[in-house]
Amino acid sequence: MTLVLIPLGGFVRQTGSGLACPDWPLCHGQVAPPMDMEGTLIEFSHRIVALVVSLLALTAGVFAIQHRRDSPFILKAAILSGVEIITQVGLGAAVVLVELQPFLIMIHLAMALAFLATMIIMCVAAQQASHPRPALLQRPTVGQINLLLATIACLLILMLLGAFAGGSGARSWCTGWPLCNGKIIPVDQLVESWQVWIIFSHRVLTLPATALVLLVGWSFRNCPDRRAKLHTTMAACWMLLEIGLGALNPLTAFDIRIAVAHLGIAAFIWSHLVATIAFLRIDSPSHHLGFAPS
Repeated sequence: MTLVLIPLGGFVRQTGSGLACPDWPLCHGQVAPPMDMEGTLIEFSHRIVALVVSLLALTAGVFAIQHRRDSPFILKAAILSGVEIITQVGLGAAVVLVELQPFLIMIHLAMALAFLATMIIMCVAAQQASHPRPALLQRPTVGQINLLLATIACLLILMLLGAFAGGSGARSWCTGWPLCNGKIIPVDQLVESWQVWIIFSHRVLTLPATALVLLVGWSFRNCPDRRAKLHTTMAACWMLLEIGLGALNPLTAFDIRIAVAHLGIAAFIWSHLVATIAFLRIDSPSHHLGFAPS
């Protein structure tokens, strides 16, 4: 549901429906607002899905408290997810009340990705606690783990820059692809306009992010853990599609379908990488569930 919610939030932004419900938590002062107003159905649908995700997360937290008290790691992850979802609700309200400030939009996405990562890690940990897998004879190297972490960090920065560019309107300041306004490096425009700087930085960061994701896929091609191998391979495949969608964005004048798919695929890549680090690092001793030593 979180993977549905993230691109749905992008759809709200792309259609300009972020202020279709100008108040919060009500919409036009009503619990069920009039749906004949432009954008109201889109924004209200986003709020409904967010409510469902919140209830699911809180339910998972209650289950963890009831049934996983012997697993401190799961319990802490459940508590953290509850804090994150409450914070995210507050950020969502703030985004509306301050009329879609791009910095808050970026922080809103960052919290959504952090929440998604926490839920994935908690799910993997609970699965490992219920159905322990034998320890791998060949553990991933420190270099592979560091490569994964660097890739996740680079992808996070790339996604946040994209969110800020979209929220501030900077995305349209760099036309064409692969050139930006007809230039490889628009030096004069970078000096004059912060909008060009933001979207050009996003494009430049795409290069190392792509290289890192593909390198992760190559590095784990012979990984003894089939789950990690599958997730890194999927991340690399999705990244190739993501590059194509990123190129189509300016070429199609930021078609809403392309832009939403661009965000959704990025969330999929993020999920695959987080799942990989969870599978490789979560260990299941008899009395404690936590991250295994390097």
